[in-house]
Amino acid sequence: MGIKFDDISDESLGLKLISVNMGSPEPALIKTEVPGSNGVLDQSEAIAGFVTYLEREFELIYTLMANGEEEYASKISKIKNALHGKKRKIILSSDPNFYYDSRCIVEEAPESSVFAEITVNGTAYPYKYKTSDTVITHNVINEAGIVCNNLSMPIVPTMEVSNVTTPLNIAFKDKMVTFSEGGIYTPDFVFMEGENELQITGNGTIKITYREGSL
Repeated sequence: MGIKFDDISDESLGLKLISVNMGSPEPALIKTEVPGSNGVLDQSEAIAGFVTYLEREFELIYTLMANGEEEYASKISKIKNALHGKKRKIILSSDPNFYYDSRCIVEEAPESSVFAEITVNGTAYPYKYKTSDTVITHNVINEAGIVCNNLSMPIVPTMEVSNVTTPLNIAFKDKMVTFSEGGIYTPDFVFMEGENELQITGNGTIKITYREGSL
């Protein structure tokens, strides 16, 4: 198992991976005690309409081998220059289709001039992102129903319309937008986990783009 920080592999930094803990994000729960009632009032989904999460904490433990003090100093500088305080996309080889949007901190615990335990820790966005966008393109003739499958992270899609000969009316749940000419738009739609169905009337081409995320 290995890890990439953006396009930098841990192996290229001279690190040998010992353990991985990407943590679990803590739910941002909103609970209020109400005098005279049993239990608590849970309003965790009242504002956004869904549960939100705090940043997740992660810890990656490595060993670093060197041939003497000079080589150790060179290697630890290379590691810190690449990672310490930097914002990196962490990709696990065991989960290569997702990345964690992370801020890294490097800590070293030298045991000798030839061996040290290196810890890369920090915080990451609560959801891990897919490494590529989900893109759905459809040529609408009069009317169409388009289903957009999404993972657990709520997401607002972008929509690009082209070749519009009659306005495209796009309905999603209780909302509708109309695009009468080509361009890229961000409608007030939030895709939730599972199937998100759009009903479209008109004539033209629509491209729907969004980046899925999962816990």
